Amino acid sequence: MEEQLFVLNDFIRTRQVIELCKFDDNIILYKMNARSMIQICLDWSENRVLDDNRITDIIKEYRNNNKVLLSSLFRAFYDTQNNKLVLIDGHHRKSSLIEIFKTDTNREFNPMILLTIHKFDVINEEVLQKLHIDSNLSKALEEYQIPSIARSILINKIKKDNILVNGISKTPNARTAQYPKLSLNELAELSGKLLMKFPEIKRTEDIIKINEIINDIINKLKQINNFLSLIFVNDNYGKLGYGLNKKEKDRINKCAEYNFYLNMKESKYSIDNWINYIINPRDYFIELQTIVD
Repeated sequence: MEEQLFVLNDFIRTRQVIELCKFDDNIILYKMNARSMIQICLDWSENRVLDDNRITDIIKEYRNNNKVLLSSLFRAFYDTQNNKLVLIDGHHRKSSLIEIFKTDTNREFNPMILLTIHKFDVINEEVLQKLHIDSNLSKALEEYQIPSIARSILINKIKKDNILVNGISKTPNARTAQYPKLSLNELAELSGKLLMKFPEIKRTEDIIKINEIINDIINKLKQINNFLSLIFVNDNYGKLGYGLNKKEKDRINKCAEYNFYLNMKESKYSIDNWINYIINPRDYFIELQTIVD
């Protein structure tokens, strides 16, 4: 494993990183300073959306007792295919440290943390799900939060689509994104919810069939986005805009700027509304038209 972990070895040469224990060739425990951990570990797109309240609580605990962030291990896996270290357990604590570093001007503040790194020769659906469940044993997981190969494919296709990509933030660590964009965390959660609407995808391991279903989902997402665009452009703040305040109208203008209407928060056109029509988007268009007519 050490021969392959040259991402970490580069840091070992210049930073205080100590190997404490090698459990086997695939799991090693390291001790390192927090700033180094933040630099070498990417956030895992399959993790649940960050909870701001949880981060606030961790920061408060840390202010009162600076050992709180050392009370449990950070865990990461080494992605041999992409040569990256990916954090699978501790993303709330990592985000808390980032916030603490922003407000602490003392650059010498750099607590030591413990990090276990796992290596897998093959990252498949079974491995992803086991990692995710093991790192969330204390939390109740909804079905849509459990990772899958289908969800990874859907996320990547959305990020590559020439229309939908306009609504996806490229910032890796953001809990939320600048309106009307989705953060990568929010995109992962939305993708899980979308796949729940297509149970047939769970009944097949045929990657060709999975891609066919996901391509259909992509097309339906673009249909709904286009329907919302047409409705708001044609309505010009008529019946749809009745009673909207300036902030709400500014939000619609932002959607128009990015041509992305799928993340209209605090609105009756939000994700929770349109996702119910993902199987047949034309039903949603008919409903929207009845509001305007």
